[in-house]
Amino acid sequence: LMKRFQQQQQQQQQQPEQ
Repeated sequence: LMKRFQQQQQQQQQQPEQ
């Protein structure tokens, strides 16, 4: 669960908030 959260955070930095 935490690993997935970290990956999502990295993607959010690259892409704007959906």
